[in-house]
Amino acid sequence: MSDFHEHGPCSSSSVNFDIVCRSIDLDTTEGIQCSKWPVVALEWTSRERNSIWPPKHLIDKALDFPVHVVPVGDPTSDECPLEWRRSFSYVERELVWSFNETQLNSFVLLKTIFKAFLEPVAKDILSTYHLKTIFFWICEGGSIKLQQSNLIRLLKLCLQVLKEYISRRTLKHFIVSNHNLFYHKFENSDLREGLVNIIDCILSNIISALQQCRLPLEDVKLRQFEKSVIVSEENPPSLTKLSQIQIELSQEADECI
Repeated sequence: MSDFHEHGPCSSSSVNFDIVCRSIDLDTTEGIQCSKWPVVALEWTSRERNSIWPPKHLIDKALDFPVHVVPVGDPTSDECPLEWRRSFSYVERELVWSFNETQLNSFVLLKTIFKAFLEPVAKDILSTYHLKTIFFWICEGGSIKLQQSNLIRLLKLCLQVLKEYISRRTLKHFIVSNHNLFYHKFENSDLREGLVNIIDCILSNIISALQQCRLPLEDVKLRQFEKSVIVSEENPPSLTKLSQIQIELSQEADECI
């Protein structure tokens, strides 16, 4: 096991697993459970929605899931070491588990593009947690049907919205919507414009961008997947196998902020 390093509110380390012949990143964090849901988060349970996602049964039982505070403060604050942040990781985990096949496939591809093209440029500024938040908002918005024929359209919409939010330096937390996750981020205009340009390039030929991505899969399983290469936006193949392989080999924990 490698040394731990900070990753948001978590301590991250890599653990070698012989069964899959690779290391897997693990995140751990300490937190204190709140006695009840924060008042500022109650709006999420009664928010007006224009889609069938999140499912009503999940929203109805949301208040039964614990909420925690974790020891992470505002890095621009003089009292950062004394500040804490709310964590809704249990609810967010249930939201991801409620994804249908199209949502899961699209989110896997979104993370793949992020790892290949965006993370090297904006490491420690843009994270998969931000992508997940954007994905939640789009799915809840109901502007696109969450069906397999819309797989690539959903992926492109996520990238378009990401580009817009980076430009505006605004991303609302999915549950506490008055909290801006991009507060004090992307202040460097060169970085901001660079990311926007990269996303524009990806959107100009998203199929080519996906084919350039090397997925973090075991070689044998990667070769099996490459036999089902995407050939068009209009007729995307089922990517269930890709999702299953990535979940099997990459049980990585997203930031729990």
